[in-house]
Amino acid sequence: MNDMKKSWEKAGSKLSALGLKLKYHFEEERSGDADDEDDDVVRNAVEKLREAFDDAFDAIENAAKDPAVKDDVKMSALLLRDALAETFSEAGESMRKAFSKLDRDHEDESQGELPEPEGSDPAAG
Repeated sequence: MNDMKKSWEKAGSKLSALGLKLKYHFEEERSGDADDEDDDVVRNAVEKLREAFDDAFDAIENAAKDPAVKDDVKMSALLLRDALAETFSEAGESMRKAFSKLDRDHEDESQGELPEPEGSDPAAG
């Protein structure tokens, strides 16, 4: 369980760092438009929304060209893959144990023995 937690923490940390870099690119794009916004105070709400989308997509485009962002995206994907692999591995192991116990219990019942209740001590009775 500890490996799974560490895997998810690593993936979360890398995704958080990637988010900060994307935010930086977005803010950098928006700061270039500040003078235009001062000159044209009254804008149409739809126009502002369109510009915000344009800026966001420009920031994403610029970020996609940034080698540090590319590296973070790649590393985030690898860490996410590792976290998912660890999660499914632990889930699979838990399922194997559960099904193995069911098989043993079924074998005991088919041999005429009743399974002991969990937590009971057969020597005490």
